[in-house]
Amino acid sequence: MKRRKISALVLFLAAVLLIGTVTFYSRADDSSASLMSRWGARLNEYASRKTETSAQEEINQAKEFYMLSGMDEEMAEAEAEEYMAEREVLYQKAVQSGYGVTDEDIRAYLEELKTLMDSADNKEDVQALIDQFGTEEEYWDYQYRVYEKNLPIQNYVKDLERQQADQ
Repeated sequence: MKRRKISALVLFLAAVLLIGTVTFYSRADDSSASLMSRWGARLNEYASRKTETSAQEEINQAKEFYMLSGMDEEMAEAEAEEYMAEREVLYQKAVQSGYGVTDEDIRAYLEELKTLMDSADNKEDVQALIDQFGTEEEYWDYQYRVYEKNLPIQNYVKDLERQQADQ
């Protein structure tokens, strides 16, 4: 039973990280560049608010991504609500288990992402997303806010994977 829960959490991590890191995993074709451009424009709107995002805004953001990806509004809303609820549960479990991050941790992780971006096969897709922000720095500032929550989740789930592998 415990292994199934851990496996479910591990599988869910892939979905959790989808929105925050979709730029590194999209397929390189004309439609993905267009999707990344449209998604980047929406992310820039959220980022430009410079205020803490509410739970409902996070759901709306996820819903918009799913709709841009081709889901109808009703399905996108259901998926977004489920995704954000599960993400929040994982975040709370990570924090309760002592998985916090420092500013330095986040900056170091973002530097890794920048390096990955420079060598990615779909670099044009990534750039299409970034170009929707005023500057590249604004894009990475937005990603900083995303990874304040995503990085503890990633670290928590990575350790759960290790524990499961050791059993």
